[in-house]
Amino acid sequence: MGNDPGALLYGLWVDRAGEREERRNSGVVCNGVDQLIGQVVLARMFSSRVRSTVAEVAYVLVVIITAGFFTISCVVLLSQAVRTAPNRSWAQNFNALIIGTSYVIVVGLFTFFMEVLSH
Repeated sequence: MGNDPGALLYGLWVDRAGEREERRNSGVVCNGVDQLIGQVVLARMFSSRVRSTVAEVAYVLVVIITAGFFTISCVVLLSQAVRTAPNRSWAQNFNALIIGTSYVIVVGLFTFFMEVLSH
């Protein structure tokens, strides 16, 4: 174990495993120290490459989900604009034009700021 704090925490985590298991079986919730020790052990178990890959995959999933909700909201608002128009058409529909323009501006600003922040 030596003076490595991670090894010390790992030893503490292993030593208290039986006690923690008893508390779980009795219905007592683990305290924050047990959770912190578990997180430290997990962080030490996985390499930085694995953690980086998981973080990138999670980021891509969040972006895909956000883009999906963004698209759904755009479609729903545009369809509502057409449904509530007097002529129920895309032709001469000022509301649909404003909604579409707003979404294009938001996408443009998002792209611009992503480019600025990535450099």
